[in-house]
Amino acid sequence: MRVLFFNIILCLSLFELQAQDMPNKQLQLNPSPSAKLFVHFDKNVYSSNEMVWFTAYLLEEQAERIDLHTVLAVSLIKDSDSTIVLQEKFVMGQGLSFGNLVIPNLLPNGNYHFMVFTNVVAAGKPAVVFIQRITLKTIIIPTLKANISFQKKPSIKDKEANLLFKVTTSEDKLLPKAAEVTYQLGNFKGKGKTDTFGQLAIAIPFTAIKNDSIVNVKVKYEKDSALVNIALPVFKRRAKMSFYPEGGYLVDQIPGYVSFEIKDQFGQPLQTQAILFKDNSPIDTLQSNYYGMGKFALVPEIKSSYSVKLFFDKLTDSTYLLPQIIANGVAVSMNNAVATDTISLTIRGNLNGKYYLKLHNYITNYANTPIILKNIVRLKIPLERVPKGLFTLTLSDSLGKPLAERMAFAHYDTKENLQIETYKATYKPREKVRLKLSLDSALTAGIFSIAVVQQSRINNLNKTDIQSYSYIESELGNLPVNAMGNAYKDKAFLEDMLRVKGWSRYTWLKQLETKPIDTLQNYANMDVVVTVSKNGKPLTKPVSLGITIDTMFNIMQTDTTGKFMLSTLNMVAESGKKGYVFLNGGNKEILKVNITDPYITMAENNKKPFWPTYTGVPVKTNNFSQSLNSGQSIMLNEVTINGEIKNERLGLNNKIILGANACGDYLCVAGVLNCPYHSPATSPIKGKTYAVVNKSNKKGYDIVIYKGCLILERNKESSLIPIPLLYLAKEFYNDDDGSNNEPKLSTTIYWTHYVKVNNNSIVDLNFQAGDILGNFQVVIQGLIDSKPLYKSFDINITSK
Repeated sequence: MRVLFFNIILCLSLFELQAQDMPNKQLQLNPSPSAKLFVHFDKNVYSSNEMVWFTAYLLEEQAERIDLHTVLAVSLIKDSDSTIVLQEKFVMGQGLSFGNLVIPNLLPNGNYHFMVFTNVVAAGKPAVVFIQRITLKTIIIPTLKANISFQKKPSIKDKEANLLFKVTTSEDKLLPKAAEVTYQLGNFKGKGKTDTFGQLAIAIPFTAIKNDSIVNVKVKYEKDSALVNIALPVFKRRAKMSFYPEGGYLVDQIPGYVSFEIKDQFGQPLQTQAILFKDNSPIDTLQSNYYGMGKFALVPEIKSSYSVKLFFDKLTDSTYLLPQIIANGVAVSMNNAVATDTISLTIRGNLNGKYYLKLHNYITNYANTPIILKNIVRLKIPLERVPKGLFTLTLSDSLGKPLAERMAFAHYDTKENLQIETYKATYKPREKVRLKLSLDSALTAGIFSIAVVQQSRINNLNKTDIQSYSYIESELGNLPVNAMGNAYKDKAFLEDMLRVKGWSRYTWLKQLETKPIDTLQNYANMDVVVTVSKNGKPLTKPVSLGITIDTMFNIMQTDTTGKFMLSTLNMVAESGKKGYVFLNGGNKEILKVNITDPYITMAENNKKPFWPTYTGVPVKTNNFSQSLNSGQSIMLNEVTINGEIKNERLGLNNKIILGANACGDYLCVAGVLNCPYHSPATSPIKGKTYAVVNKSNKKGYDIVIYKGCLILERNKESSLIPIPLLYLAKEFYNDDDGSNNEPKLSTTIYWTHYVKVNNNSIVDLNFQAGDILGNFQVVIQGLIDSKPLYKSFDINITSK
């Protein structure tokens, strides 16, 4: 009855005691909450020369700082050698940015990732960063064909692995001379040259396997290169077992749960069995799940020792000691940390007295109330004032020193529902697809981006969603790939993460060392600077510069030292256009123009801190496997333009130049000038006749004569230096009435950057199914009343 009475009193008074006498200085709250950036990409598997569509959402930024974020930088980074192969910038406003970019042509297959950040910098690093893993698959045959294999199958008795590397031309012919080969496994490095047959024998000692088992091999021949790798067998894996007592500590004679996580030396989870020992006697059988996690109940005794032995015949060092038991303390536990509107908490301890319970998220303090502990207290705590998401319960002593804490999730059952009505699930090619969107009556407004993409272009290993990222991953760090494909919707998975990733035994110790000034973020913007120098030295008087973007032309003046800062207005352009700066006047031979782009530098300097983690080991033993169905992708090397094709459509383009020209003008695979439906294929030729999509209604074609690129003509007379531009979003054109006869072979058949749905209104979306058959996934991501929302479902396109 006493416990019940205390529960009732706590529920009534918890939120009325915000200003109690508990010292707050021991647990510093951050007065400047960190914003988050999420980017919805249309898919995560691309091919060369394919268009990428995205919408960026700035989450949880303070209202007075939202307008500081005006530029969104998107960098494409190749995982194999960390090269930034592309960076483009886009206009951002009111916490949103929309854009598109083209995957560079002829990039090799493999793993890449987008690194996205804004112009706001804190302490020399981007204030917000988002990473999206992608996979690039093409059918392009590389110039060099490389392959790595075992000369013989390794055995456990071998001291080294004997590999055979081979390289030929793309036509399987031998190279005229030897090629340079370098290889590496961890700290072990080697190099050599191929023989007359294009082969090189490589020996790798098994002792080189530390935290990695992948041998990376690079071949270079003249201007061409290729990368391959192979995984060496690991006959004995080393396991690492970590223990997480609930609340923080094992306390003598205080029962509680201990969570654990088992990984190998490569960071991969281990699903296995184990035995818990007390003083060398078995007392319990343990089992780790798919994610290498589990838990067990324990009443620790300080005079005893506890250990766990793993039962897995391919593991070494399979016995692990539990953390040290403390004589006096308190422990907190809860059966269900993923809660609705109430959290149930049990506090046990052998130090009776007055304690303080704080509910917070290290930014906001939601409750602060005294607790009288006499061996055990069971509490039911209402969560009315705690917002949806993660929060922490911290138990402190009378001096404010934190003793135990537990992380939980509030209002998990609250749903920001978007009603989606589809007329059917199966469609024929070119048939109209209709979606009807509406909100629940209790909601106000929502903004969304929507993608309809081929199912095979969504890889679960690369998958991200705005709910899992906003609520969980951005708070807990990198998570294992969820088996269901959505961490937020897997309640059992979330419970595991809160016990293990949310365990923060030393969080308060770090907070005690934090000074108030450390929690303040000093924001700084990044500006692109044009510098003119003479013989490598600053100027002593201003010079005139010309800036051209597409058809626009301006004259600008540097300062007396030769510097000119590119403002946002000087950089804004339509998607795909190009911009250049050049000296306007004499002395062009002795003056040098240089562009300083801080966004490239920022990306280079922060590649390592924000490198994505992978659950699987990426292995590519050759670089010429055809990974895509040629019938389901448009590849640039399949484009042929000859005199037999009608001049009205393609023109007589005999000098083919891949990609857009210096002005950003291009022909698509069907030969349409600046086609809104397809990515750039080749460049147009001045004076030739081409078809263009009718501008008034975007239906049908007009015939125009291409007037050429002014930038190319000017470049013959003066040196043009390309400048980074700030792009506006390009519209995704959709021929919803079927009047366009061009082949619809895009794997993204519909994309919209921004759809707004208000309360008591219905939004109808119409688009046309493409010519590719099979399953397509409809993915909707965005915000409803500032809360993240993710939904997906499938449609099928069939010829039947």
